[in-house]
Amino acid sequence: MTDKLEFKDVPNPDSRIAIINTFALTFSIAEVDAEAFPRYDINSNLNALSTSDLRLILYCEQRRWNHFGREYDTETEKKVRYLVSIIRERLS
Repeated sequence: MTDKLEFKDVPNPDSRIAIINTFALTFSIAEVDAEAFPRYDINSNLNALSTSDLRLILYCEQRRWNHFGREYDTETEKKVRYLVSIIRERLS
């Protein structure tokens, strides 16, 4: 659960993308209601969102690109790493 998340649990934004993806999958979608899914995406104003919302976006991006069967494109990877950096900032 995000309310139990600690700084040490969040990978460094410079970590290998596989480590970031593993962290993304630690999010439990039970934390949010179904209406949250269409509200936000990786192009939202990320700084204005809750940590739980950020983790939801990270989770959804990991699942989406996994479904595509390929690695993130360059722009998405930058945004994913930025998401992780915001989450870390909030927990420091």
